[in-house]
Formats: sequence, structure tokens, C-alpha cells
Amino acid sequence: MSPAALSRNPWTPEEDKRLRMLVEACKPIEIVAAELKRSVPAYIHATLPVVPFALPEMVTALVRIARKAVG
Repeated sequence: MSPAALSRNPWTPEEDKRLRMLVEACKPIEIVAAELKRSVPAYIHATLPVVPFALPEMVTALVRIARKAVG
């Protein structure tokens, strides 16, 4: 999904707050995307700035999961 496509449906402040809560609770990516009714790529795009402690392994795992979910 391109950045332009992701920006067409911006995150509301309520969604952003819920996203932060779910990330801090270490919820699986699929659960968070489903709860927020967003795609996995949208979740990753929104999460990377939220998770400053994201290690390279975490980013690699997120990309792998997103590719698997998208097909």
C-alpha cells in the first residue's frame, strides 16, 4: 500500500490513542488491525513512529507478517 493510499484515511485521535494502548499491551498485529478496522500495512505505517524502541528484528518481523497478510 502506498503512502498516498494510507493518507486517504487519516487516524482519528481516538484511534491513535487506542493504537498506542494496544501496542503498549503487546497485542498481536492482526488483533490490533482487526480491532481498529485497519489493514495490517496501515497498522505498520501508523505504528513505526509510535514504537521508538523498535529493534531491527521487530521491524523485520512486522514486514514479514504484513507481506503474509497481504498475500
